[in-house]
Amino acid sequence: MNATATVTISAPTIASFTANPLTVNPGGSSSLVWSVSGATDVSIDNGVGSGLAASGSQSVTPAASTTYTLTATNPHGTTTATVTVGVILPGPYRYYRFVPTTLREPGDNMVQISEFQMLLNGSRIAGATASETPSDSPGGEGPAEGNDNNVGSKWLNFSNTSARLILDFGTTTNVNGYRWATASDSDGRDPVSWRVEGSHDNITWAVLDTQTNYSVPTARETYLPNFVLPPFGGDPPYDLWADDKGLTGPDAAFDADPDKDGIPNGIEFVINGEPNPANPGAALRDGLPVSAVAGGNLVVTFTRSDDSIDLDPYIEHTTALSGPWTRAVDGVGGVTIQTTDNGATDTVVVSIPMNGDPSKFARLKVVEP
Repeated sequence: MNATATVTISAPTIASFTANPLTVNPGGSSSLVWSVSGATDVSIDNGVGSGLAASGSQSVTPAASTTYTLTATNPHGTTTATVTVGVILPGPYRYYRFVPTTLREPGDNMVQISEFQMLLNGSRIAGATASETPSDSPGGEGPAEGNDNNVGSKWLNFSNTSARLILDFGTTTNVNGYRWATASDSDGRDPVSWRVEGSHDNITWAVLDTQTNYSVPTARETYLPNFVLPPFGGDPPYDLWADDKGLTGPDAAFDADPDKDGIPNGIEFVINGEPNPANPGAALRDGLPVSAVAGGNLVVTFTRSDDSIDLDPYIEHTTALSGPWTRAVDGVGGVTIQTTDNGATDTVVVSIPMNGDPSKFARLKVVEP
């Protein structure tokens, strides 16, 4: 009698390898998070290291857009996975794109506009090659028709708010505004919320303007008013905010506290607070993180201004005030992060599992640019 047994020997399995966030400003950090099984060695290139745990996370601060390769090995083979962290470099840019985020009729399965134009001092910049992603337009209503200077034609895409209309100028091109026009027929396909973004490489994109619940006209084949973009190389958003609040000299410093409410300017900037004691609302603590324990989680809620998003404010948590402190990353260690768009601000809700700890502390952190 003969018996045969089959043994399957395989290389390691990489369940996940992600980065959060996927794009950062120069000097910003991203968390690489991975999960591997069946490996005798785990490594990540570009200075992260070897001999890593099968599951873990590591903060990285790339100087430029960087692709990280995770390599998992055992005696039977090698498995790799990659993730790219993009570094958003300042403009002007070669590529600009229109990103619809909400339609007038959210249930409509297509988006349309007749024109999307980049402007310099109010005039259309010609010479761009238009493309789209995904490629999902009918004949005669493709991306070229979305930038032909003719409101009688249009760009229509069946991918709804996943669609992107991209303008490639072939070289770095300075702009300081944009405009777009409604298309023919159904006004339910009109975007009412959108972003305009710029890129050097058509991969990593910088947000140049965000509009939410804009009063888009129902009139067909009609231009909206021109939208002005801040000049490239201009003051950073924090500096503009400090100027707008009337802060000068030492009182304008990121870590200053001119109204003596215990909240430094950098945090006031994030939570949309009022730092100047000469202005109404100074010394109020509205928008600061509030916490509660619910469903076995420490739930932290805070306000985040749209202007501060590029500074990447985040919640850290610990079981002892002496630390160490751990950044709360969505999807890591049971953490969930939910964001509600309120227009010029967002409400951010961070849920951190208590995991049976008798105490847990959380704080809002933002790093001076």
